[in-house]
Amino acid sequence: SETMGWTFAAAGRAAHVIIATREPKGGPPFFILHNNQRGRTWLWPGQPLLQRRLAVGGVTPSGIGAQTLSALNQAGVGVMHPSGIGAQVLTTLEQLGIGVEKFVGSGAQALETLAQSGIGVEVFTSTGAQLLTTLTQSGIGLMHPSGVGAQILTALAQEGTGLHTVVVTGTGAQTLATLLQAGVGRVEAVGDSAQTLAALTQSGVGVQIFTGTAAQLLATLTQSGIGRAEAIGAGAQLLTTLAQAGVGVQIFTSTGAQILTTLTQAGVGLMHPSGVGAQILSTLAQSGTGLHTIVVTSTGAQLLATLAQAGVGLMHPSGAGAQILTSLLQSGVAVEKFIGSGAQLLPTLAQAGTGVQKFVATGTQVLALLEQAGIGLMHPSGAGDQTLSTLEQAGTGIEVFSSSGANLLSALTQSGIGVMQPAGAGAQLLSTLAQSGIGVEKFVGTSSQILATLTQAGVGLEHPRGAAAQTLTLLRQSGVGVEVFTGTGAQILALLAQSGVGNLPGAGTTGTGAQVLAILTQVGTGIEIITGTGAQILSAINMAGVGAVSFVAGSRIFTPAAADRSFLVAAGNR
Repeated sequence: SETMGWTFAAAGRAAHVIIATREPKGGPPFFILHNNQRGRTWLWPGQPLLQRRLAVGGVTPSGIGAQTLSALNQAGVGVMHPSGIGAQVLTTLEQLGIGVEKFVGSGAQALETLAQSGIGVEVFTSTGAQLLTTLTQSGIGLMHPSGVGAQILTALAQEGTGLHTVVVTGTGAQTLATLLQAGVGRVEAVGDSAQTLAALTQSGVGVQIFTGTAAQLLATLTQSGIGRAEAIGAGAQLLTTLAQAGVGVQIFTSTGAQILTTLTQAGVGLMHPSGVGAQILSTLAQSGTGLHTIVVTSTGAQLLATLAQAGVGLMHPSGAGAQILTSLLQSGVAVEKFIGSGAQLLPTLAQAGTGVQKFVATGTQVLALLEQAGIGLMHPSGAGDQTLSTLEQAGTGIEVFSSSGANLLSALTQSGIGVMQPAGAGAQLLSTLAQSGIGVEKFVGTSSQILATLTQAGVGLEHPRGAAAQTLTLLRQSGVGVEVFTGTGAQILALLAQSGVGNLPGAGTTGTGAQVLAILTQVGTGIEIITGTGAQILSAINMAGVGAVSFVAGSRIFTPAAADRSFLVAAGNR
């Protein structure tokens, strides 16, 4: 090999592997490829795209996974959002024998190549330590970088790995502690706690707003041994520093006396101003802590707007909405109950920057989305009138509905809140919901009628429950584009066939509907994104060069027909 100039590589497990490379002077490189399934070996001239991939972190391609996925992406099949993180996508594709590149080098380089290939690595919803551990377990060959945890995650983000933000589920102390336990690197922070958290925030690590008071935050950091918790100056100055650092100190849900007691016990060093709680809070406001208004004599929505504009941090309040408003009321802030209907409440909250969007879903989903957006509404249980009664008691301004189902549905529609358990005929219900854009939770009628009506109305199924809709967990708006199914394969396939959404009878599918769609989802052929009827989905897959759709659970998906080989040859799939 030294005389001829060839460099041999270890054979891989996928369908196509590169076993040797040769780079002559003044010319393109050549590759010797081997087909593990057919036992064929041939010489292949190098491509510029493949040259670039070989130069990234010692990447040894074992097949044409990147080119295949890139071609599917360009054809609009929908490889842009594969299910699972990058490591899981690669592992699944390799197990299916489609031809996945095996990355050697750091995790950042591996993810960068994935992003350049158009695979579309999703944002990782886990800590940095879990991300690094997952990549290592998947055999991608992740190095253990040294340095502070913030520097490690910053390096990953700066290298264009697709990590827009690493969502850290926990406080800064827990994040750094997790990185330390995973053996990722040093977590010795330089500077005080506020500087440490500010560095994490500025580096794009995505530290969530801390759910707790400033005293609890400092106590947690002190126990974790990350940095100094001794604040210099009065409590007002400390809170101002934390706010400027972007830590997101929440409103203290207690009286002024309890705030002073808590801060004192935590050793923060707060001044002991004299006076009642109102005077104490007034002193804090004058010191620049962000509490522009202490005694609010207006509606709760206006109070939230004022606090949001002041940058106090209502975006992720701790506790349910009723608890927050009750605590503020008890602490002398004089929060009044929300005045007006739900339709008036939601626009006001949206204008206040609290993150409320236009909800097109059922009442249960509205409550869940409000909680995720930081509003913090409780999840009341019971019938529709009981739920609305609970909301009214919590100060959300919803009247108690104790009339017939028709009146309840009408009132809910006008207020824009959503529907829990509406009564009435299926046709009337779907018509009303379609006109109001609310969504459906419990259907009355056959599955085909429900799907047909929703499809025509452009409403879409959003986590439907009840009747034949139990087989579906999620069906995108307009009833096209299936993601995740619940129920038996026979029920899924029958329901899809009736609605014209997924696999039609006689499409050449093998196995149950759940198995077929699971394979399509795992290999990234775009079941989650493709819109159209089943025939259009199958047509799009064929046009993308995947070949004749003949799926068998656990086997290869590529069985190209004669008419498709020209496309596959152009893509490099020999």
